[in-house]
Amino acid sequence: MSKPGCVESRWFKTEVHCFYRRGSWFVLDVPRVLVFDLSPVEAEILSLCPGEIALLETGDSELRYRFSSAEVTQALGNLEKDRLLRRTPKQPLPTTRRVFPEINTLELNIAQDCNLRCKYCSVKQGSFGGRRARMSPEVALAAVDFLLHQSRDSDTISLIFFGGEPLLSFTTMASAVEYARRGAESRGKKANLSITTNGILFNDEIISFIKKNQIEVQVSLDGDKKTHDKMRIFSDGRGSYNTIKQWLPRLVANYTEKVSLRATLTPETYDFVASFKHLREWGAGSVIVRHGSGTEAEFRLNDSDCQQLGDSYSQLAELFLEEALRGEVSAKGAFLRYIITLCTARPRSSYCGAATNMLGVSPSGKFYPCADMAETEGYELGNVWKGIDWQKLNYWREKLGDVDHISVCQNCWARYLCGGGCIAQAARTNSNPWQPDYIECELNRQTIELSIWLYAELRRRNPKIFLQILPMNIDKWFKVE
Repeated sequence: MSKPGCVESRWFKTEVHCFYRRGSWFVLDVPRVLVFDLSPVEAEILSLCPGEIALLETGDSELRYRFSSAEVTQALGNLEKDRLLRRTPKQPLPTTRRVFPEINTLELNIAQDCNLRCKYCSVKQGSFGGRRARMSPEVALAAVDFLLHQSRDSDTISLIFFGGEPLLSFTTMASAVEYARRGAESRGKKANLSITTNGILFNDEIISFIKKNQIEVQVSLDGDKKTHDKMRIFSDGRGSYNTIKQWLPRLVANYTEKVSLRATLTPETYDFVASFKHLREWGAGSVIVRHGSGTEAEFRLNDSDCQQLGDSYSQLAELFLEEALRGEVSAKGAFLRYIITLCTARPRSSYCGAATNMLGVSPSGKFYPCADMAETEGYELGNVWKGIDWQKLNYWREKLGDVDHISVCQNCWARYLCGGGCIAQAARTNSNPWQPDYIECELNRQTIELSIWLYAELRRRNPKIFLQILPMNIDKWFKVE
């Protein structure tokens, strides 16, 4: 419904999100995931209803008293040129049937157990709320056989070793790695291998095996000793920083690009910049700093936490920009995934590969949309012995294949950059994978807005940095002029 005084308009606005930061206006064209810089008058025009925009052409508009006629006319022309305003209704795109990719990635939850008792752990210190269990080599090899067959024409397979703490099942992991490498090679495929670990069980044998097999490693490290030991503790309450510190230099040595460090921070340990700087000193190839999302009442985020964490993300974005302008990029997670999407102008239809090209495998061999949902009642999708329940999987794929199929996301301006959020986290928080926590959504919108600002500033001030940011297989979609 038009506001009082509005007239019928031949103008049509695209769906946009405008915001102001550090003296400038920016706009996201939501469906096209394109970013534009705006003048003040262009920003005000986009805030008007179509009828009010029509008044600009007749001269009977308050805006024409604050801006010159030439400024308003030029602004309308610029917005029309950028297709943020149109003279005709937008034509619906032709309906196409989505073709889902082969399953080429498995997250093996090889240890439903952990040697730490981190206070904020979202998977109950590795137990996922059930009994503690370890995956047998037989289950792991059956999962690899499934993956080799199901990946079909894909030229790569990916195994992600997950937990709990996966190195508690190092023998199973070693068997799966060697079996996957042989099987992939015999089929002309490449095996990509990675592990997420707390770093407590590193020793010379494990580090040598990791490097020999070119396994990518993500180590959880929340910052300096004081910060890390607040949350990441052993069962007797001791901090784990010193144990990690003993072996981390040996892992990173001559293996920098394959190692990433991840800090998971809470309102009690919220200095993102300090943790980022500390983690970077270890010399890993990348650093990821994100907020925690614990489901226990003590660690559930509230509005005050959201403000505090949002401020921390803002400070981290300022540091990211400062360093990127010098050609330095070592951070992942908070901003890069969104910046890459903006570079390619490819709307993100889903948050991750869960239930599309990726499945999680529990220690007993059951399939789930991802490893984070292991042992969650109602989410089982088959098992390594009998295969996939395709009726169930196709239900998930239809939901996950298009963020617009998730009702709570349909009117969110960030949906084509976010992709709907983590379904495992939503299931843990609200017992519904399609109902994300509103605090998580707000924090995602804040980090996405910061990412848009970073992208716009880098595009203007140092566009060559995108060739460093973009993965090698997609840099053809961005040309530095």
